[in-house]
Amino acid sequence: GFPPELQVPQPEVDLYYRTEGGQGTLTTLRPGLSESIQSGPELMLGKRLARLHAGEEGTRVAIIKYANGGTNLHTQWKAGGDATTSGDGTEYTTFQQTVTAGLASLAAAYPGAQIDLEAMVWMQGESDADATNAPLYQTRLAAFIADVRATFGQSLPFVIGRLSSSQTNLTAQHLNTIRAAQATV
Repeated sequence: GFPPELQVPQPEVDLYYRTEGGQGTLTTLRPGLSESIQSGPELMLGKRLARLHAGEEGTRVAIIKYANGGTNLHTQWKAGGDATTSGDGTEYTTFQQTVTAGLASLAAAYPGAQIDLEAMVWMQGESDADATNAPLYQTRLAAFIADVRATFGQSLPFVIGRLSSSQTNLTAQHLNTIRAAQATV
């Protein structure tokens, strides 16, 4: 399980989150706000970012999270290639709507605050680890990142949570292709 400090709400970090089929909600960071009772890397990320910015008066960390496990980059997160949702996959469209709604919700909660989008964290790849899609993952991921940056800021850092090399439910060849693509991109 999680260490004790991650098992409780983190009142110093705001979280706007949306899960598949749900509505967006602004709360504080806490475990269990995913599709199931699970949580993702946002718990440790939020804790560390809050600690990093603790000495900056008036600075507050917020995370906007959209997650839908088991989704693929090739169709569901497909990037249309520009700063619109035209040609984008269903998950990518929902993600963009979630980010926009999250930013608006934070602006309403903190009137007059300057809200800076600092980075995107990406955890995905298992559903593309097959003979058809793994060889195209690198090109598609690069196109996706370019589209995210066209939409949310050209200099937006994009952090990739690389697939684990110790997964046993994926064919090693396809897993290694995805991991290599993630490292290259």
